[in-house]
Amino acid sequence: MPVEGFSDVFYKGPAYALVIGIGTYEFGKPQGKELEPDQFPNLKKARQDATDFAAFLERNGFIEYNVRKLLDDEATLTAIKTELDELSKDCAKSGVENPLAIVYFSGHGWVDNKKRHYLIPYDGKRDNLPGSALPHRYFSDLLAELPTNRLVVFVDACHSGAIGLTNAKGAVLEYDAGVSLGEGEGRYLITSCKPGESSYELPEERNSIFTKHLLELLECENDDSTEVEVEFFALFTKLQKKVIDTAQRNDWNQTPTTSVSNATGIILAINKREREKRIQISAATRETRISFFEALKPILKNSTSSAKTIIAGTLKKYVQEGRRLGAPDDFFTMFDEYVAGWEVGSRVPEDCCELLIGEYAAPPPKAVRPKESNTQERPKPAESAPASAVSTKQVATETPQVPPSPALIVAGPQQEKRRLSPDDVKYVLEGIMKFEYYKEFTTLSEQLKWPVSEPEIVAAINAISSNASEPLRAILGSIINERLPERWRKAEIVESQSVANVILQKVKDV
Repeated sequence: MPVEGFSDVFYKGPAYALVIGIGTYEFGKPQGKELEPDQFPNLKKARQDATDFAAFLERNGFIEYNVRKLLDDEATLTAIKTELDELSKDCAKSGVENPLAIVYFSGHGWVDNKKRHYLIPYDGKRDNLPGSALPHRYFSDLLAELPTNRLVVFVDACHSGAIGLTNAKGAVLEYDAGVSLGEGEGRYLITSCKPGESSYELPEERNSIFTKHLLELLECENDDSTEVEVEFFALFTKLQKKVIDTAQRNDWNQTPTTSVSNATGIILAINKREREKRIQISAATRETRISFFEALKPILKNSTSSAKTIIAGTLKKYVQEGRRLGAPDDFFTMFDEYVAGWEVGSRVPEDCCELLIGEYAAPPPKAVRPKESNTQERPKPAESAPASAVSTKQVATETPQVPPSPALIVAGPQQEKRRLSPDDVKYVLEGIMKFEYYKEFTTLSEQLKWPVSEPEIVAAINAISSNASEPLRAILGSIINERLPERWRKAEIVESQSVANVILQKVKDV
């Protein structure tokens, strides 16, 4: 379990890692030297890469004995197989369904004359790869068998035959999008380069190009990110760009790749700098916000507004955690302006309450439909009609089995959309009994089946709340302020588009 007292832990529950780094091989020679048939060029950075990656894990909450390390002569073929099996046993006996498992490899990969790919252990022989190295398919099978859906794999090795290349690692697995790490969500792989490329080491640097930038991003060094949590996709996007840029400055080609199966978000690090900044900034205002909120609560409670419960929950999240969710930005800005001018005993809380209710209940601006061009032929709806040219009634007629919600078909600026998994939808809507609140449950569950933005689903919940009973409003408030945010940040990000377009694509596919 995470070490008690660690505020920097980026995971919840048990966590295990296997870290492998091989720079000096049993049948190895210095780079640039002529190789015998059984030899590999030794690597200058691989052992240090693995050592530094393991140190990062241990500094950030991993219990030391849960980070298994195989360095140089420890990383024989037998030892690697044994430790992968031990990692599987650790996951199985962890006591939770999906413990976090991380596998890191820095060293040579190679390909034989039959185009079969291998990871090279310490005792690998170049003229006997089938008998001495770890085959690509066997390694994939071992990873797929790990009993967890929270698996992250980093492979810092090459995809190309790099015999004789100075500062480059040898050929490694054909790890592209088709490679399976097992069934389920939350199984991730990042490799240091794509097929046909090499993974490079810079002589003047402590680590290889890939691991250098990986550690920088995990430690949040030289990065302008304002996110407190470092998520997989955000890290990969930045990592790929940094590695490409560094390699190109040295006239090399190196492009990190990722292979993901049924992906959802996973946290890989905590941005301590940004977290501390937020703590420092918010410490001075947090107490004042809380005091003002306490003065506001009884006034809000006596209000006749049907949204008072949700407003109270929205403000509670804001003053305690600084999260702006469930209301327009102007709502929170207005609240802060009153906090700044608040004097105990004044009527500011009463005035603020009235204005906040008005701001919260204000109808969204009407959608502006783009004008159609008269010079272009209008496409048929069943083929490629734009969302703005298709009415809800038309779509519903063509696809009656999935009636879309008018609340979600909105023209105008597009928001980031995410798709919740069926389990997440079930969790978010827990508390809305199917029989007691059948209509509300059906409306929201249908909307959450589609890619949706936060403003869209919050607006839909608010619309239901405006005419709901007090018990239902309380449930809807917990959905907006607790359940939805908890699962939203982990949901799959999809291409921003209107639901009308999604439905039309479904029709086209049929």
